[in-house]
Amino acid sequence: MVYDKIDETLIPIQKWVSEHDTLPKIDTLVLKHFINVCNGNIQEIQKLIELHYSIRNSYSNLFIERDPTSKESQNSLRASDVIYLPKLTSDNSIIQISRISDPDPDKYNHPETVKTVAMVYDMLFRTIPETQIIDSVISIFDSANISLRHVSKISISALRGFMKFYEKGTAYKIAQIHVINCPSYINKIMAVLRPFMADHINKMINFHQPNSQTLFKYISKDLLPIEFGGTGESLELLRIKQRENLIKHRDYLIDLNYWKHKDKIVPKIEKDFQNLNLD
Repeated sequence: MVYDKIDETLIPIQKWVSEHDTLPKIDTLVLKHFINVCNGNIQEIQKLIELHYSIRNSYSNLFIERDPTSKESQNSLRASDVIYLPKLTSDNSIIQISRISDPDPDKYNHPETVKTVAMVYDMLFRTIPETQIIDSVISIFDSANISLRHVSKISISALRGFMKFYEKGTAYKIAQIHVINCPSYINKIMAVLRPFMADHINKMINFHQPNSQTLFKYISKDLLPIEFGGTGESLELLRIKQRENLIKHRDYLIDLNYWKHKDKIVPKIEKDFQNLNLD
């Protein structure tokens, strides 16, 4: 349930952020989502915001140093998908779908995939209506194309950073987690991932066999794409829109003033001064 006094809490939180020694600029809609996650508890909101940007800066290679137009990012977008579906559930949850779209393990770059996840997450708050509050996320991981060779390419550092961010630092709650099209070796995959998961996250995971109908017990077909047996927009169309939005919001995604602790940003020196000959 969305917190009903977000606007009342917003002003003191904005003031606190503006006076903070290290926090970067934060969009109003992002702040509203932090407020909602913590149900208006000022101390909890402040802790969550500080933790969010602490994780970002501790893993800056994943959450700050990125560019959706780079060769690495473009390769990652071709090899995997991270897509938020356009329709919310009746309880204001958004559905996020993640999958490996190219089954070739040689094209899979795990740290770049985590970067993509972070960029798509950040872009979300620039693409939804300003009046909309997402209460929680339903994560669907499609494991149809994942192999043990993919798993062997997982970066432990990137996995640790991602799990910290996903479990503790996001501006929405986690409502459900589903793994669909599970291969026969899903237990081997989970054996690698589980040590990095919090217990409550591990207990939330629902597994679904290929060609099963069990996902529909949790999520209405009209919310899901046709590739998943639903009646919503196809993933291919959503994928095209997402790539366009990433390029459209590139300046925001690469602007350090929104992501990096402000006491760590090195001021740009004027080019003429840089080229000045002092001999």
